[in-house]
Amino acid sequence: MCFASFCLDGSPSTFTKNAACEVPGYNAADLDCLFPSDPTNVVVFDQGEADPTTGLILGVIFHTTVANGKLVAIRYWEQNLNMGVGEVALWRLDDFIDDGYSATPIATSSTVVLAPPSPGWQVVKFASPVPIVEDTDYIVSIQLNQEGYYSATNGYFDGNLQVMSPSGYLATCVGCSPGNGVYLYAEGTQGQNPFPSSFQNTNYWVDPVVTYASDAGAAGDPHFLVRQDFIVGPRNGMLLSFC
Repeated sequence: MCFASFCLDGSPSTFTKNAACEVPGYNAADLDCLFPSDPTNVVVFDQGEADPTTGLILGVIFHTTVANGKLVAIRYWEQNLNMGVGEVALWRLDDFIDDGYSATPIATSSTVVLAPPSPGWQVVKFASPVPIVEDTDYIVSIQLNQEGYYSATNGYFDGNLQVMSPSGYLATCVGCSPGNGVYLYAEGTQGQNPFPSSFQNTNYWVDPVVTYASDAGAAGDPHFLVRQDFIVGPRNGMLLSFC
């Protein structure tokens, strides 16, 4: 049974879709993500002296405001010079605080890059949806390949900017330590520069893709990389779903 905004199982009964969210194997109408189809003011940076054995790790801190959220994929913005991503991960922020900045991911997924990806949003899907707890801060991260470049917008989160999905159920963290977005530059210097660290409120364009559907599930090989193409038209629309 559903009321004005929620079903008895805790999932939302009304849902404003972010048209940028697409993951093969899932109903796009059930998916929620933070960032729009076309990021603005994106600059490509060289990894420089990032640890050659791990590559650079980049991410964003986020939470959901409703129950029954599940992370189905992580997407990231790829520019012409980016060299691809080897692994994506989900972390619980408090685990870093509790364990002295030595935490284990809740879930990971790896990519199989058969060819250099085209510019745009790239999606890495998990083998199965990963449950996330409402009002709990998580990090989604990507680990770049050993050499290459990454996309970023310095100062994006200035002024404690909070980014919310069109549904209002998914949001970036405001006031979290160390700030948003987050990175690990070199594994060999964790004592001086632990993960998660933050620099100039930079957005690294890493985005959780979440569903609140109680029957969410996807078939097929989860380890793939896909270029997202978008339909030109209204960015957001209202969708009424029934439980």
